[in-house]
Amino acid sequence: MISRSFLPAAVCAILLNGTVLAKGVIPYSPAEKWQLVYEDGRREAVSIADGSVFHVPGGARLDGMATFSQEIVAPEDQTLQIGIGADWFWRCLLNGRIVADHFTDGNRYAAINKGNHLVLLPVKRGRNLLEIQVKSGSQGWSLAVGKLPLGYDVRKEQFKMVLRPSKRPQDNYLQSFLPRDFFERLENGAFDGNLYPPASDRTAWEAVKKLPDRQQLIREIVDRADAVLKEEIPALVFSEYRRFILDGDRAGYEEKYFRRRNNMGVLVLALALTNDKERYLAKTIDYLNAILEEWTWCVPAHMSWNARSRSPEEHYQSDLFASETGAELALAVNVAGCLLDEDWPGLTGRIRETVLARTVRNPLSIETVWKNSWMHGEVPGNWTPWCSTNLIIAALVLEQDRQRLSETVQAYLKGVSRFAWYYPDDGYCMEGPTYYGVAAGNLYRLCNVFERVVPGSMEKFCRHPKNRAIFEFIAHTAVHSWLVSFGDAAPDVGAYRNSALLKSCGSALKSAGLLRIASGPLSLRGCTRNGSRLSGCLMALFDVPAEAAEPRTEAEDGCSFFRDRLVVFRSDVLSASLKAGNNGEYHNHNDLGHFSVWYKDMPLIVDVGADVYTKKYFSDERYTLWNTRGKGHNAPVFDGLEQQEGKQYSAALSLEPGSEKVAVCDLSQSYPKQAGIIGFTRTMRFASGRVSVEDRFQLRQARKTRIHLLCAIPPRIDGRRILFGEVALELENLECVSQRKVNTPKTWSAILPDCSITELVLEATAEQYRMGFSAPEKK
Repeated sequence: MISRSFLPAAVCAILLNGTVLAKGVIPYSPAEKWQLVYEDGRREAVSIADGSVFHVPGGARLDGMATFSQEIVAPEDQTLQIGIGADWFWRCLLNGRIVADHFTDGNRYAAINKGNHLVLLPVKRGRNLLEIQVKSGSQGWSLAVGKLPLGYDVRKEQFKMVLRPSKRPQDNYLQSFLPRDFFERLENGAFDGNLYPPASDRTAWEAVKKLPDRQQLIREIVDRADAVLKEEIPALVFSEYRRFILDGDRAGYEEKYFRRRNNMGVLVLALALTNDKERYLAKTIDYLNAILEEWTWCVPAHMSWNARSRSPEEHYQSDLFASETGAELALAVNVAGCLLDEDWPGLTGRIRETVLARTVRNPLSIETVWKNSWMHGEVPGNWTPWCSTNLIIAALVLEQDRQRLSETVQAYLKGVSRFAWYYPDDGYCMEGPTYYGVAAGNLYRLCNVFERVVPGSMEKFCRHPKNRAIFEFIAHTAVHSWLVSFGDAAPDVGAYRNSALLKSCGSALKSAGLLRIASGPLSLRGCTRNGSRLSGCLMALFDVPAEAAEPRTEAEDGCSFFRDRLVVFRSDVLSASLKAGNNGEYHNHNDLGHFSVWYKDMPLIVDVGADVYTKKYFSDERYTLWNTRGKGHNAPVFDGLEQQEGKQYSAALSLEPGSEKVAVCDLSQSYPKQAGIIGFTRTMRFASGRVSVEDRFQLRQARKTRIHLLCAIPPRIDGRRILFGEVALELENLECVSQRKVNTPKTWSAILPDCSITELVLEATAEQYRMGFSAPEKK
């Protein structure tokens, strides 16, 4: 008999755990000792106890990879079962063969533990090499590994975790501001399940019709509803749905999908405003029934597709627009439910069960909990508040089991809390200003809903400096009638001029900046985003104080500064912005160091942002698109070497000490190593009628350096001067070598119908050069 002390560690682990060595699946606890190899080749021995979470020292390495390895000596061929969880992208290899791969979708679950994933290891008799490769997450590298029992069901365990209360402060950030009895009120039914007055409350609806600042919006609602009465319901067919997986098109199906929901919304509103059941009720029911009969509310771009058959999988998530559809239908029941059941008894019950099953309960079910990855991300983007807010609205209106309602709201609040917890204190939104409405805007919508459920419940939250900064971010990125465009964000502030969201939020916060942006009258355009016309108009009608609808004349700030991310300089003559951050941001473009310039209220040098979304935008072909890559922005390109995607490519941004007119952007870490950059700064100097951009860099070898300027006004080249109407661009150590028209994205042509984007290519003649914009001062 062999002494146990001479057995290899991995075999000892099996024997010590009392597991019989037999063929079949064997629960296995890996040895505590691992070899850790960093991306730079450094090695060290580390200990990872079964089930503990090991944090790699030194914090995030931004897309670097750590490899954990150990040897397993098996007495015979068998299959071992282990559990793995890591932060964030990882894969497991046995003898060089991948046995679990999460390099694409990530760990999926935010609370890292060994129960995140069950992995089978088909070991061979003798020595086997087990490797776990982990790419750094935004907060660092972490690994948990250990034994899982036979019969362990990952989905079931993750489902339990979704409903289980968390003690982590980031999971309870928003809840910490709520009154202590908030959830007791939900459980006891001590709140009004109607978030807005039902159509039967004629006093409320007649009163809102008398408000002077609502008159334009009400006319537009009724006029649009009358037009809808004459239209056919847009047909949604599978062949159009499937185009996304076949050729990448998503716009064709989505346009009809959103039009159905917007049309339904105006019919419900017209019904409540006029109380004319004979005119509007039948068509309202037609639309509601058509939406109920759709085979899915998940849009094609977010569907779980079977790659081989190119058909939808059996189970799919409650995506952004399924969640939004749930809220819109719930609000239709809230407003018109009593009238619907008079004409079709049981219709509201059918809506209730369909909405709860397809949306509210979808992310909380064993079959689909892991598909709704927006619930589990540790540092969420706009999906989390967008989906969660709409699902909470649907649950508050439709869920009749009060205990289940309380558990549901608490489950969805964990992700929203992380969304707010991880936001920077200055409120900066990495996804860009036009994503504000679905990111910070949905966070405000949730606060507004909670205020309706329990008055005063969100007052502390909205007063907190950080949360206020989140809500006011968009005001700090406006330049007259424009928004600073970066990433996939669009440049149009016009959509917010008559925005009920900003009027309501600005009034609640007493924010002059938000109310200045929302300076136009309430209108149907300002209440409509995708298919959310009903909720937007209800906010406009009932959540905007009368004084908030008055035009504001407060002056814009001269400078808005977000350290290491963005600076915006403003004046009545020239304005400018300079972008930093990193190239691994949500909705990222490779745009570090990009600058934009405006003359009065007209853009001159622009970031074109995104065009109409297709499949390519969210695939591994994203950076083949001209407008997302480095050449689509005006940081220089060295011998064709442009900025690349990834968090490791970053730029620092600061204001020159003692000055709010000089910004310095360090771009030395923004390019791949082969560019050979030793040092690189871009400096912007600002004055009312003058903007100067100066680049200084040092390379390990001489390279042809080119800058691609995108111009919204046709330029006229005059030697080393380029004229944009009254604005002159002076070049030092630069010369223009080409110009051409480029495709103008629809986001620009929709705002400026005659807009034509011109690309100027400038070539440097030295390692220091300058671009100086000058304009005549106001007389």
